[in-house]
Amino acid sequence: MNARSSRAHSVVVARVRQSRGDRILESTLQLVDLAGSERIYKSGAIKDATRCGEAVAINGSLMVLGKVIAALVEGRGHIPYLESKLSCLLRAALGGASRTTAVVCCRRRHDHADETLQALRFGKRCALVTNFAEQVAASTAADALKTIDATIAQCEQSLAGLRDRGSGNLATAKTLQD
Repeated sequence: MNARSSRAHSVVVARVRQSRGDRILESTLQLVDLAGSERIYKSGAIKDATRCGEAVAINGSLMVLGKVIAALVEGRGHIPYLESKLSCLLRAALGGASRTTAVVCCRRRHDHADETLQALRFGKRCALVTNFAEQVAASTAADALKTIDATIAQCEQSLAGLRDRGSGNLATAKTLQD
């Protein structure tokens, strides 16, 4: 961690909604700046409890995001989106009907070589995720309600799966449950 680091992920979401008669078209643009993974001892965060906690939280969410990407690339039946708030937020961008681009920013400094290599490998794994961008539009309000009901049913199935595996106590699962 450096002094200029925000030590946080940043997410900007822009939603556009068009209405043409009884047809509704919605689009979402997500711009995400992921905080870099931190080596706690190397960064000196171990000496400061606040910075250490921030680094652990960042690394935890990045680890889950890596698990999600691995599951998508390998075509597993269960994708662990609900294990972190970040992966839950990025669910539509990673596994939905979307176009996703990952940009990796790194330095060519020797003292950051390990982190740079790790970031480049993460970017390479992201490039292996295949999404099928398509227009998903409801022709009427009734169709939109059916889509919403199907999505709610899918979320309920995911929560039941988490409970069955003993992971129903995760913060994201509790939030979705409420």
